[in-house]
This record gives sequence, structure tokens and C-alpha cells, in this order.
Amino acid sequence: MRYIRKTLKTEHLILRRPYLTDIDDLFICTSNPNVTKYEGWRKHNSPMETLNFVNSLMECMELKCCNDYVIVEKESDRAIGIINLHDIDYEKDEGYIGYWIAEDCWHKGYATEAVAAFIGFMTKECKVRKIL
Repeated sequence: MRYIRKTLKTEHLILRRPYLTDIDDLFICTSNPNVTKYEGWRKHNSPMETLNFVNSLMECMELKCCNDYVIVEKESDRAIGIINLHDIDYEKDEGYIGYWIAEDCWHKGYATEAVAAFIGFMTKECKVRKIL
């Protein structure tokens, strides 16, 4: 598996690296119990928690140890979620896909669009053999 970082664009979305300017938009998501219900972490109670989260993603990206992309709605230029590959088995070149999206963006096909672009990129360019 290769580590490649690039911005991905689809019809309605941009998948890109996180920035500190995403904190307010992402806090709306991370503080919503409906969005975080099935995550392995609790909802955020303050923007400072989201700041720490985004800082950890940015640091991890600099170290090339994570594949977290911010999902941005093109029309509004708003950060609406995160998509990533986690629990990666480097010997088998496989990992698990994960994502969450702002509740007001549900039922618009954004998750399907983001997942399709992300899987295509991870399998073709990063040479991931299996995504679970």
C-alpha cells in the first residue's frame, strides 16, 4: 500500500486534508448525537474538542500515518464530514472504511458519492487490495 495525499473531487463534493478553518463546521457534526451515535468516541461538547480532533488529524497526516479526508460540500464550501481508512493491515494491504456526515446532508447521496470516490482512489492509486 502506498501513502498518497491528494484532493479528490466529485460532482457535489471535495475530499481533502483537514484545516483549522474546518473546526466550526465539523463541531456542528461532532456535537450532534445522531451523527456520533455509532462512532467509537463520544460527541464533542465544545469546539475545543473538535480543535484537538482536527489538530490530531493534521499531525497524523504530516507523519503519513492516517488517511482522513474532510468531506466538503462544493455548493456551500462547508465541511460536512470525514471519510477514512482505519485498522489497516499493511501486510495484507487492507483496511476498513469509515465516515460520518452532517445530519442535514443525509439522504442526498453524499455518502455514496464520497465512498465511491474514496474507494476508487484507495484501490487504484494507493494500491489497497481490500476495503472492508
